[in-house]
Amino acid sequence: MQSKKTYQPIFDFESALADYTGAPYVVATDGCTHSIMLAMKLYGVKKCECTAFTYLSVIQALQHINVDYTLTDEQWIGEYQFHSTNIWDSARKLEPKMYRKNQIQCLSFGINKPMSIGKVGAILLDDEKAYVEL
Repeated sequence: MQSKKTYQPIFDFESALADYTGAPYVVATDGCTHSIMLAMKLYGVKKCECTAFTYLSVIQALQHINVDYTLTDEQWIGEYQFHSTNIWDSARKLEPKMYRKNQIQCLSFGINKPMSIGKVGAILLDDEKAYVEL
């Protein structure tokens, strides 16, 4: 079993990101697409509407977890919402105090993102029960 100290850099990153974005809770993940999948599964999303101008991996993820989706022609800069949910793909947005109350915002830190640190993602949320479960 690994000690909590092993994970300290992750906890430090989550804490710094929470302070920066204003999110009460942050969960680091291995990428934005998996953040979206985790959020959709956690909240039992069965159906949503999203932009057709998203990443192919997002559509593949929705199919993989059996979410029935409708694509729209919505253009987006920075982030877009999965309509009929409180989940956002914020892959291209990272700003101070960007967190929206009662929402789930999924971030990306991959290549060509606002903070490019590798294949890393995060979930911003204010639901303590969901945070603990994640």
